[in-house]
Amino acid sequence: MNAMQFAAGSALAAWAGMAALCFQSSSQRHRMGLREQTRGQQQRFIAAGSALLAISLAAAIAADGVSFGIVLWLCQAGILGAALICWLPYSMTGVVTSARCAAATAPLLLAAGNWW
Repeated sequence: MNAMQFAAGSALAAWAGMAALCFQSSSQRHRMGLREQTRGQQQRFIAAGSALLAISLAAAIAADGVSFGIVLWLCQAGILGAALICWLPYSMTGVVTSARCAAATAPLLLAAGNWW
């Protein structure tokens, strides 16, 4: 069960991280009709997205070891990135809501994986 929890936590953290990085992009924000961010806000989004992606990679490695964990993470990130690209233009609020839920749920799954 630990491997499944870590893999699910990795996927959720990757989704939230990619969404955070997407929402800090000035060109993407312009396309979505959002206001521009200050330099500090943009740096916080970059830091949060990078941290979530690093957590995602660590969770994938914890799920299946170094050799397969990296492959798992690359596959997860690729497929979730494609889903984000396809979903974002049509439902920005859906992406925001799912990314917030994923950012809150991922640490819980990773903590549960460590507990059991």
